[in-house]
Amino acid sequence: MFNFTKGRFMLRNTRRAANGMILFIFAAALALSSCMKQIPGAVKAANPILELEMDLFFMDLVAAQVKMNQLLLDRMPVSLEDDWPELLRHYSEGDVDGEKEKQAKKAYDECLEKALKYDFSFYRFYDLSVYLGALFRVGSFEDLMGAGAVALRGKFCFEASKILGRRYEHAKTALSSLPFGCICAYYSDKFQSLRPGARECAIPSRDAECSFFNRPTEEILHAQLFGGGISSWIDFKVPSSCFRVVVGEHLGGVRRGTEAGSFENVFYTLLPVNLRENLERVDEELFLTVSDLKTVEARLDEKGIQSGERAALNRQKQFLEKEKKNKEGVQERLYKQALKTVQVDRKKIAVAKKLLNIAEYIDDTFNEVNTAMIALTVKIVDDVILFGELGPGDIAQRIAFLTAHGIVKGVDLQKRFELLGKRAISLPVTWASAWGYAIAQKFKVSRYRDYLEALVKMEDKLKKGSKV
Repeated sequence: MFNFTKGRFMLRNTRRAANGMILFIFAAALALSSCMKQIPGAVKAANPILELEMDLFFMDLVAAQVKMNQLLLDRMPVSLEDDWPELLRHYSEGDVDGEKEKQAKKAYDECLEKALKYDFSFYRFYDLSVYLGALFRVGSFEDLMGAGAVALRGKFCFEASKILGRRYEHAKTALSSLPFGCICAYYSDKFQSLRPGARECAIPSRDAECSFFNRPTEEILHAQLFGGGISSWIDFKVPSSCFRVVVGEHLGGVRRGTEAGSFENVFYTLLPVNLRENLERVDEELFLTVSDLKTVEARLDEKGIQSGERAALNRQKQFLEKEKKNKEGVQERLYKQALKTVQVDRKKIAVAKKLLNIAEYIDDTFNEVNTAMIALTVKIVDDVILFGELGPGDIAQRIAFLTAHGIVKGVDLQKRFELLGKRAISLPVTWASAWGYAIAQKFKVSRYRDYLEALVKMEDKLKKGSKV
């Protein structure tokens, strides 16, 4: 992966460093417990039903964020006057001024989590804190060790899911045609925000047309996944009328398959004309190569794959690694050439700053949960195996455990279990596809970010009147 900015992967502020360290500690503990069967008492302590529900919930969140990113990149129009890109970045940075704003942010986060409960049923039906507490039943030392390992990895995944989930819900409210603040009043006076119940919020409903914003995400996502996998979900249409009415003139740029004035078609207008077509092509080819490579790597992490299939996957991996390396070399050369030959003016700098907010939101969001995504690949494999080994008596016992302790409420757990069984069959493959797409998207956006940061750095030279 090429870099134009030295120290590309260094954490950019103290808050992110703290979050990154917490996730790293959790991930290290999870790595030590990567094979549940090797930990005394772990298999006995874990409830495969809830563990698999947790895996599916996290996978659904990743898929939801991938779709959101796609909408940000090629559907949502951008203007210099509208501040929605800054709004995305402001929340992800988490900055607050004073105790009053700190309390307002806490209320905003709680409101986002309510929206998350609406979008994903795991939050409504399961109480993870009760589950983690119930693991530590009186038992032997081995039982307590196993309970500790299960609780740690459960806490790790759940905390990462809340980070991702809140950012997803924030982006939803920022992009929706419903005026900002109608769902959750924003905590900072730096951005205009209505309050729920305001007169402006009483607009006609377009539930059928704008289902992505109005219906539970989980319902739409599952229908698409069962219908055609992750690609069907990515291709799910969201009409232009469902998005925020952007103030000001949409920035220029037309790119096939994208909305006029969206991030990607505006981004390529910042490149020298003679290099745009080649860079668009190599960016897209590399995106597809990385997506396929990460999908194959995730599949290779699965257990129980037949030797013939594993050999074929390894051959495919070797081919894709070579393709990735070759295309990255071409891409790096072209972007370096672009930076040497691009004619920069104040308008381009302003556009680069605007787009950089969007790129940083996407890139930082996956940076926050990247460790969890990697670790979840291992967790899913273990959980699917344990779930598949449940006999009729085990199933009844595990369901009784969830209901007796008040871990699950308001759901027919037997019917839920049947759906869980159907999804468990395809979970490793579906996760591999979602993971591959997410990482490819992150790589692509990171490269956009590198170029935009390099352009913004040229502003000082421009102010001094030097040639760029």
